[in-house]
Amino acid sequence: FVDLGSHSILQLRLAANLSKALSVTVPLCCIIESSSLRELGLAVDTLARQEAEIESMPELEPRLEEHDLSPVEIDWYHKYQSATCTTAFNVPFVCQLDSSVDRHRLANAWNVVLSRHIMLRSRFIISDGRIQRTYLEPPPTVNEVEAADIWQLINRPFHVDSDHLVSVTISRSRLVEVISHLICDLTTLQIFQREVLAGYLRLKLPKLGKKHTESAAWRRRADPNTLDFWSTYLSGVPTQNKLNQTAQEALHQGTTRVLEVSNALYNSMRDTAKKYAVTLHQFALATVAISLNPGVQGVDIVLGAPFRNRDATEEMDMVGLFLEPLPVRLRLDDNQSSTKAILQSMRSSSQSALGHTVPWHKLLDHLKIDRLAHQPLFNSVVTLHE
Repeated sequence: FVDLGSHSILQLRLAANLSKALSVTVPLCCIIESSSLRELGLAVDTLARQEAEIESMPELEPRLEEHDLSPVEIDWYHKYQSATCTTAFNVPFVCQLDSSVDRHRLANAWNVVLSRHIMLRSRFIISDGRIQRTYLEPPPTVNEVEAADIWQLINRPFHVDSDHLVSVTISRSRLVEVISHLICDLTTLQIFQREVLAGYLRLKLPKLGKKHTESAAWRRRADPNTLDFWSTYLSGVPTQNKLNQTAQEALHQGTTRVLEVSNALYNSMRDTAKKYAVTLHQFALATVAISLNPGVQGVDIVLGAPFRNRDATEEMDMVGLFLEPLPVRLRLDDNQSSTKAILQSMRSSSQSALGHTVPWHKLLDHLKIDRLAHQPLFNSVVTLHE
């Protein structure tokens, strides 16, 4: 599947679509580990028998109530409480508007989207000693201005206990969207943008699906065999490869650096990735791993990768934060210094990690790591958007 040009998102979609079509939960590891359609079919038959045996078993995780936070949201809430500069947690999108765009019509389309998703009215407070979600009224609305200070808008901090956690500003030449990461990931941002486009074109908006709190993602079991995989996969991780934590890092302070990749370099990256049958993200992970170990013979390092955490088809249309970190370990001995060896090792390791995903908080509990510790396991995360 990967040799034909697949990547992690397509693998997730295939697993979700098969699960829906066959009424059997097909985990991602089945897609990754099956080398043929025949193997995949046999694996699905086995899963169907296993599900029939355990379908009467009680759920191990209780359902989230309307005002409850998911484990992912709880982690991010604590980040907001410990950080002195929370603008690092903003999810911004900025684009230029040409003269053909009707600004008022665009604002109306955005206002419809802002009012129809209750998630966008979320605020987070402490009540009876627990973190709870409540909802602000009225819903947020678009701010229409003549000129927008983009830098100021995308660096405005959100106060999670009192503010609307989304800001949309439309000027004569710009659209600026800023959403708190506490309620948004890339998939959620794309949902909003699809709906705004449909509204702008006066198309019918899709029916609202289940709420974020109703997702099965927060009730999934952590399979003991999968947890055993992680014990082995992360065994003996060398602490010297974990960058020293600074005071600024602990408080989420820092500097954003942007490097523009030339077309020639980008095309070279794509050609190299294609040649060795790896994704661009795997290429980026390998590059960063080697860069963090300059001149070192042999590499052993754990990096973070973003995991979409939306296994079911219905979750692809749910609004909210699902994204979780995925540890990816690269180990190379002194003889594995060629581009081919490095990239193939990264491909194998990242696919193994992706095929054994478990909820982040359950992984940390299994490894006996403090869930509130600053960046446990790794402090370098690699993501790539084309």
